[in-house]
Parts: sequence; C-alpha cells; structure tokens
Amino acid sequence: MAIIFFEQQKKQQILLMVFAVVFVLTLALLWFGVFQKPKPALGPTFPERKLEIDLGLLEEEKLKKLAPFVEIQPLEISPGRENPFLPY
Repeated sequence: MAIIFFEQQKKQQILLMVFAVVFVLTLALLWFGVFQKPKPALGPTFPERKLEIDLGLLEEEKLKKLAPFVEIQPLEISPGRENPFLPY
C-alpha cells in the first residue's frame, strides 16, 4: 500500500509543478502582452503629404464618349417554382 501512496503523491507533485509553470507563463504573457505600454517605433518618421486630386481627367473626350449601362427590366413572370426542393 505504501508504494501506491508514493506513486499517487509523486503524480500530484508533477501535476502541481505543471500547473505552476502554466500559471507563471500565463502571468508573464499577460504582463508583457497586455499590460505593458507600447514603445514608440524607432524607425524613420515620414512627413505628412498633402493629397491633391486632379478632377480635370473627368473632362477628357474618351470619358465623354462612354455610354451608361442600359437598365435591365424586371421579369414579367416569376422565375422557378414555388418550392424548388420538392421533386417533380
């Protein structure tokens, strides 16, 4: 009986160690991943550029020659069957 008791105690100690390691890793992940403030980037900073849009392109002859799409009229009859899953 003593052998079974020592084996069970050893399993519990290993389980406790594994739990402690997982707990410490979880705390470290939370501390360094969530609660730390992000550090500023050390790379070069680029100046802001002003965005200019040239609307003169819309006045070209090629664009004026384009025709709008023809409007598609709705169907006069109802397409398909009322319940398409019923067999014929």
